[in-house]
Amino acid sequence: MGLNTPNRQEGAFAIEMAFVLAFLVTLFLFSADLSQQVLNRAKLDRVSYSLVNLVKERQRFYEGRIALSQADFLQIRDIAARLLNKSQVEDREQFGITVQSLVEGNQTSFSKSFAGDTACEPDNSIASLSALVPENDEGKRFPLYQVTLCMTSSSWYDRAIGQHLISATSVMPGR
Repeated sequence: MGLNTPNRQEGAFAIEMAFVLAFLVTLFLFSADLSQQVLNRAKLDRVSYSLVNLVKERQRFYEGRIALSQADFLQIRDIAARLLNKSQVEDREQFGITVQSLVEGNQTSFSKSFAGDTACEPDNSIASLSALVPENDEGKRFPLYQVTLCMTSSSWYDRAIGQHLISATSVMPGR
């Protein structure tokens, strides 16, 4: 008798199906986890872009003051918390924010750490982006603003690659 006889293959399908289903379930969970991370990153991108647009509209929202103040930063931080659905006091430790400005060569930076003492730092400092500052016809340089948002990540994918932080940075010249 050979190995292909029916009485020797009973249960082989069930064992193979268990391996295939385990692989498919793992693949599905990994894909769902990865898509959640993409959604979180997109959310941070949208919020940082909205906040940098808010900051650059200094004439409209901040009585024409070009320079950032601590009070402005606190307002921006509160708006970021609302946009990220983290308006509760205990939820505010789940994200960090850094707002930087470059006005007439003077750099100003305000930051809120998160998850203990984790700093939310942009990849590039605003001083290194000074080449992006446009000038008007009279040679006056416009201000430059940068907003960076950070959140911790608890996904399987991020654990696999050793990354636990999602961040988004937006840069915009003022008017």
